[in-house]
Amino acid sequence: MEVRLLLLEGRTDVSFFLPLIKEFYRFRESNAGCEILPFSKDKELSRPICLIKYKTLLVILHANGKDNLKKALKAVFRAVERFEDRPTIIGVARDVDTEENILNWAKSTLQAGGFEPEVKNGYLLVNGITIVPFGIGDVTFDAKDIEPKKELELLMTLLAKKESNLSRLENSISQLSKDLERKLTPKDVMHLLAIARNYKGDSMSGLYRNFIEKLIRENRGLIEEFLDESGLRTFLETIAR
Repeated sequence: MEVRLLLLEGRTDVSFFLPLIKEFYRFRESNAGCEILPFSKDKELSRPICLIKYKTLLVILHANGKDNLKKALKAVFRAVERFEDRPTIIGVARDVDTEENILNWAKSTLQAGGFEPEVKNGYLLVNGITIVPFGIGDVTFDAKDIEPKKELELLMTLLAKKESNLSRLENSISQLSKDLERKLTPKDVMHLLAIARNYKGDSMSGLYRNFIEKLIRENRGLIEEFLDESGLRTFLETIAR
C-alpha cells in the first residue's frame, strides 16, 4: 500500500482539510489503517487520522499548534524509518503569516534536523521522499475593516465573502472595528460568524468543518472556484489524487 502523510498546524486545520479530501478525492476514514503506524511515542504529533482510497493510505497529523510545527516535522522524519511501507509523499501546510517562502522554511527546518533536502521541481526530496510544502492564506483579500493576515482564517473569511455571509456581518464588523480601534483579524471575523450562526461548540474546529461541508453540499461550484483561487487544488492534487 502506498503511504502518504499530511502534517498540519492544529485541529482547526484538520477540520478544514478533512472534508475537502474526503469529498473531492473520495477517501474514507479507516481506523484499521492507523493500527500499523509508528507514531504512538511521538509527543510532538497528534493522534493520526487515517484515510484510505484503493491502495493508498493518507495519514493526517497535526502539531498541536503553530509553534510546534518545526518539531513535528522533524518527528515525522524520525518516524519514517519505522514504517513498514515508507511514505512516498509528505505534505506540510502552515499559515503563510510573514513567511515569504514556505519551501525555504521547510528546507531550513529539515536541515536543522540533520537531513539534506534537495530542491526539485518546486518540492523537496529527502531519501526518495517528496516533501510538498504549502502556504495557507496566500490570497488577495480587500475589505475596509479586516486585516488580510495570511492564515487559515483568511481563507475561511474569503469563503464567507463568496457565500455572502460576510455581507450580512458588515455592520457587526464595522462596529467591532470601531470599538477596538483597529482592523479585525480573520480570527475575529470567524468569531462573529460563529455568533451569527449560533454555533455552540467548544472550539472553532466544528464550525469550520460544518461550514465547509455545508458549502460542498449546497454550492460545490463555489468551492471549486475557491480551490483554484487559493492554490489549494494544486496542493491537494499532489497529495490526494
